[in-house]
Amino acid sequence: MPQPDASKARKFYDMACSSGAHADCLPLARLWLKGKGGEKDAATAVKHLKAGCAGGDGDACGLLGNLLYEGKGVDRDVPGAREYSRRACEAGNTAQGCGLYAVMLYRGEGGDKDLEKANQLLDAACEKGYRVACRLIGVMYYTGMGRDAHYGKARRFTTMACDGYDPDACANLAIMWYNGEGGDEDKGKARLLYEQSCDGGIPDSCVQLGRMWHLGEGGPRDAAIARQFYVRACTKNVAEGCTAAGGAFFDAKDNPLDRDKAGVMYSKGCELGDHDGCLFLGLMHYRGDGAAKDAKKALALFGKACDGGLIDGCVSAGWVEFGTPNDPAARGLFDKACSEAKDPDGGLACFNLGTMLRYVDKKPGKAADAFAKACKVGYVAGCVQQAALLYDKQPVRAANLAEERLDLVVKDCK
Repeated sequence: MPQPDASKARKFYDMACSSGAHADCLPLARLWLKGKGGEKDAATAVKHLKAGCAGGDGDACGLLGNLLYEGKGVDRDVPGAREYSRRACEAGNTAQGCGLYAVMLYRGEGGDKDLEKANQLLDAACEKGYRVACRLIGVMYYTGMGRDAHYGKARRFTTMACDGYDPDACANLAIMWYNGEGGDEDKGKARLLYEQSCDGGIPDSCVQLGRMWHLGEGGPRDAAIARQFYVRACTKNVAEGCTAAGGAFFDAKDNPLDRDKAGVMYSKGCELGDHDGCLFLGLMHYRGDGAAKDAKKALALFGKACDGGLIDGCVSAGWVEFGTPNDPAARGLFDKACSEAKDPDGGLACFNLGTMLRYVDKKPGKAADAFAKACKVGYVAGCVQQAALLYDKQPVRAANLAEERLDLVVKDCK
């Protein structure tokens, strides 16, 4: 029996495709894509797929649409991907053609969004094994966008996609098992699914998996293993993973050099846009803990965190400026953080602002307003200072305030 010869197959498929035998253009294109029997070249494969598609081969249209959508070896062309997927679907390529076309209709990629038409195509594509369609149906049931919300159905379709080796679907399924949505809660199962997704190339799942190892959720607790998953996410430029890795290295006690690694990770997290990374790196420089003590560098990092909307960054920057010729700058930072305060952490900024207004600016009225805001969001010391300012002029109101907030004071003392 003759042995397979890819080079000869390529030659004969080429002759057939060029002569109008459009069904032979698809296998020819696959040889070019895989580099079997000769050179590997996606652009040449696209040329042959276009010939096959033009001749009515729905499978050629489907593969072409997928290549153009993903941009593997060729320039990404989303409108082109939509058009060729539509042709594939109309030619009977239910899985890949209709599946990708439905996804693009749902998302409005390469053209107008059309949820009704997407819905008509998704179920058939999922049944034919197009896992992305199954995942999207799960998302629609989970979010209630495009279909009536139903966690049970969301879990069922997401499971189908995950079982078809879709790592994004496995990440979505992990959330459902973690929260007990659409079925039982099982954090051990969630951990396994996050691991499957992480191994499948979804770095955000590596972060979640690291957290579960760090906290001991769904299995044993192991900070060293958690750190490995955080680092894996960081190497894929997931900012949150870098910051989490920084925290894991900073807290490690087995190697003094881990503090240096913490700084590197925090720095990368900050550069990638995670403002917690900027804050923690700033604290390292401010305290000289694992990094050179440098108040100027710390202030710049705190400011970056503050500009990114992190209240703790504004508070920290304010403390660096407080008590220096830059008191007005500190006041501005505390004021910004206080205006956005919604919890005791933000309440600290209001308290600091009130302290400056009372003792530096000698403006007890404005100070009382700042302390009142601190008190309102649960920062107990603000309640105490507000009551103290009220006592001289409004002792009854001060007493009532103290009584109203006594529960907070007691809770804080505990």
